[in-house]
Amino acid sequence: MPPHQREFESHLKAILVQHQLQQTTQSYSSPQPSPTQEGIAQDLRAEGATVETVTAASWKVKQTVSELLTVYQSRAVGLCWSVSQDIFTTAMQEFEDWCWQHYESFEAVLASEATADILVARWKAVMS
Repeated sequence: MPPHQREFESHLKAILVQHQLQQTTQSYSSPQPSPTQEGIAQDLRAEGATVETVTAASWKVKQTVSELLTVYQSRAVGLCWSVSQDIFTTAMQEFEDWCWQHYESFEAVLASEATADILVARWKAVMS
């Protein structure tokens, strides 16, 4: 995920979490956390592997605030899937307000470099 998208999503996530915490815990079940790249790398090292991250490709990404908002409003991102419709509607309105205040225009262009990174694990060959 390009840095500008990561920043964008982190603000929406904070808003969603705030609204979900206000809801009773009985009606919301937190999704299981996904394993992190660092956690996976640690597990591989514990198994005796040499681990490195390799950048397979990099490219520039340019999107307007409006384009990114549309992606999140359509619930095309996993972050939005486990959120009830009432919380999602309220949170998206709050997020749109934040975007307007932060970027001052929905046509502001956000640009950064994206990378496709691969976690490479190698084990030494054991000769028998």
